[in-house]
Amino acid sequence: MKKIWIFLIASVLVISACERYDHVTYSDSKIENLFLEMSNDLYEITPEKVENFVKTYYDSAYLNTGINYDLMYVSYENMAADTFKYRIYVEDYDRTGKVSYYLKKFTAEGSEAGVPEHFNDVIMISGETRKFYGNQLSVVPADPNNRVAFIQFFTATTCGNCPMMSAVIEQIKSVYGDQLIFADYIFDADPGNAYMNEAIYYQAASQPATVISGEGPIIGAGNNKIREYWDKVAKITSEPAEIRFEATAKFTGNNLKVEVTTEDDASVNLENLKMRMVLTIPHPGIEYHVNGQEMHNQVIGAWETSVQNLGNINYDIELSDTDIPDDAELVVLFQTKELDLNPDNNKVHNAVKITVEK
Repeated sequence: MKKIWIFLIASVLVISACERYDHVTYSDSKIENLFLEMSNDLYEITPEKVENFVKTYYDSAYLNTGINYDLMYVSYENMAADTFKYRIYVEDYDRTGKVSYYLKKFTAEGSEAGVPEHFNDVIMISGETRKFYGNQLSVVPADPNNRVAFIQFFTATTCGNCPMMSAVIEQIKSVYGDQLIFADYIFDADPGNAYMNEAIYYQAASQPATVISGEGPIIGAGNNKIREYWDKVAKITSEPAEIRFEATAKFTGNNLKVEVTTEDDASVNLENLKMRMVLTIPHPGIEYHVNGQEMHNQVIGAWETSVQNLGNINYDIELSDTDIPDDAELVVLFQTKELDLNPDNNKVHNAVKITVEK
């Protein structure tokens, strides 16, 4: 009898785990509406309307294999000039903006003509707008006027669910490009308590845990967490940056010299404002024990200083280890940082990632 109960309990746990991580179909009504509007506009298109049509549905930086933005005009001009009518139908799409769709051709009497043409593309998601951007030969260009989302990923080489969340971050980065910066705080490779200091501050000791631009933490995995990732990144990257700045970093011996210049129109309150610096290496060679997924941007040092005035800020860091890899990168960010963990009181206003000179 005891064995039966153990078996039943184990079965329930397995079923619960499967339900928790089961695939959830992604839905975006704005993408669906885009295709409905595009299809209706295309059905009524004339050569005179082609220019506005292309500008409405295609980003000016459009890129795809064998196709460029200018050729879009030619393609739709040919379609508008012939005797057929066209409709576009969305077939499938995902969170990264990848879409597959097909184009159907109809006679003037409404009969379907020919074989439908299938296409694969990427929809650029920017605030409320959805536009074709092209395939992922190129990521969406960063908007210098908007905030960069800084993702701190608290993990470990033995974390079972961390590869799943790391893969989600990679997907998000494929859409947002340089509008997103992330760093791995690895528990069992923690330099000078950089991991523990941040994890304790954000109460994010459980793994996987993530803090996005001070708004966090998101603890755990699962589909509900993935939705929260996407929603927070979309929100942050659509907001104007209160501080825009440039930074340089250079090693001299065991000294790291950081120089930052902010733009004159910065409007952030200086109270509790910190300039934080996070030194990372992009491919440390450490791998998760689960799934063998490589980590990226491992944190190897972190510092912060209070900001009294904006403009030109210089900061010198004495390093105990001079054996810093040639591909080391420094994330510089401005953050209002208080003891209160309210996201409004710990906002990362903006961040940049730069290669460290030697």
